[in-house]
Amino acid sequence: MSEENTEKGGLSSLQDALKTTFIFIRITMFLLVIGFIFSGVESIDKNEKAVVLQFGKLKSTTENNSSFVFAWPYPFDSVIKIKTSSSRSIKSNTFSPEINEADKIIQSTPNKALIPGKDGYLLTADMNILHCESTLRYTINDLPKYLFDNEDLEKLLHQLLDNALLKTVSVRNITEARKQKDLSQSTLSLINKRITEMHLGIEILSLELKPSFPLQIRKETNALSQASNQASKLINEAETYASQTINQGESQAANIVSKADIDTTGLEARSDALLKTFLELKSLYDKAPEMTRELLLREKIASIMPDLEAVYFTNPNDTELRLSMPRRPLQKKGELKK
Repeated sequence: MSEENTEKGGLSSLQDALKTTFIFIRITMFLLVIGFIFSGVESIDKNEKAVVLQFGKLKSTTENNSSFVFAWPYPFDSVIKIKTSSSRSIKSNTFSPEINEADKIIQSTPNKALIPGKDGYLLTADMNILHCESTLRYTINDLPKYLFDNEDLEKLLHQLLDNALLKTVSVRNITEARKQKDLSQSTLSLINKRITEMHLGIEILSLELKPSFPLQIRKETNALSQASNQASKLINEAETYASQTINQGESQAANIVSKADIDTTGLEARSDALLKTFLELKSLYDKAPEMTRELLLREKIASIMPDLEAVYFTNPNDTELRLSMPRRPLQKKGELKK
């Protein structure tokens, strides 16, 4: 009886242990399934965009404000993340001479002539040779088009850059082609036009061009650059001097006109005052000519000889007049009255 109880107790313990093990295995399997389902969740940075592919086909595209993207685990879905805010660049040396790293360090004498197939160059409208290094910077604005519409986008952009530069230089003479700003703007306009037509999903940020003459005529180009710099300096000085002279002339002319306006105003005021005085005197003269003439004569003599005490006319018809002089000596010019 005791042996049967012992066996029953052992079986019961074994059953309990198996039940516990199966529960643990079920929980583990559930957690593994949950982890597998959420293993496709990816975090997206602020400067990143992502696309979700389902069995290799585009399923969705994330927005800029998304922090996470949900996708089923591989092989059902896959997530491709790319930094779209950072700029990318393509550099082209197609139209530059072939220079080895050792030649850059040693600065050896260049070949007497360009080697076809190795040394690249551009030909201007007036049949001059020009080298040019170019760097194109761009950013991604349409991720699906950037990823799937073109197999080798960098190679395509490299070709577009070279073709646009070749077309731009070929219609300019050597003087116009050396104007870096104008050359860059024209080339960039052609590239943007082609990118818009082809819907490449990118936006051009800048284009940097470095045109240069062949190394075989380095001395001549240095002399030309010095002459151009000297000419630009003289032109700038002449323009500055012309601007200063014009400003000074305009300022002097304005001062003369202003002074003339002031003198005109003063002259008009004096003329008006004299005219008013004349009309008043004329009115008095018309009423009493003799008295007015005597009064004016007295005022005139008094203004000439201010120290006179009185002026007497014996007869208005005669030229004789009597002056009453002061007893004190006349004041000399410049003396102060006591």
